[in-house]
Amino acid sequence: MIQTGVYKGYQLHFKAGRNDYCGIFKSILSLNARLVETYKCSRHTRVSLIEIDKKLYVIKIYSPQRKRVEKFIKSLFRGSYNENLIRKIDSAHDNGCMIPNDFFLLAEKKILSFPYLSIMLLEFIPGDNASQPNNMPAMLSQKIISAVTTMHSQGIISGDPHKGNFIITAKGGIRAIDLPGKACNAKNIAKDFTLMKKIYGLHE
Repeated sequence: MIQTGVYKGYQLHFKAGRNDYCGIFKSILSLNARLVETYKCSRHTRVSLIEIDKKLYVIKIYSPQRKRVEKFIKSLFRGSYNENLIRKIDSAHDNGCMIPNDFFLLAEKKILSFPYLSIMLLEFIPGDNASQPNNMPAMLSQKIISAVTTMHSQGIISGDPHKGNFIITAKGGIRAIDLPGKACNAKNIAKDFTLMKKIYGLHE
């Protein structure tokens, strides 16, 4: 179940349960998290691995810098993609589909429905990135397309199904990362399959 709240101007959406994700978010704002590794750092996006209370999390900070007016107008009709994503992932996990990496907390600052700053607390998944040359078994491509198809059944698209957006777990399973939260409609599903055909040479 996803709960909501407000803290220091941020609109919060977070998973209910044993873990105090709001407390973790407060620790992040208070700089009480240890930076382990930075995965990406650009003008609009920063993705890092952090440690809080001996637990590892991925934190993604996003602030759109381009097409802000266009995105503002779209948000009036479509709302927040990330709010949609946290709810879809929570529902998928409740249904037993553990392919998408867990989304623990979303904190957004908004103008009306437009999130101009988003902070996402995500599950850290131990394992090897599927794009690494030593992790390319013959069935890997089939596992990825099967995983994406399963996510479609849960209302989640990949948006960018290249091997770098999948993790191979210790048990040989596939987990998906860096999901967009866009609508899982016929157009976006077709885009996923078009990209997978191009990347993997597979058919639906």
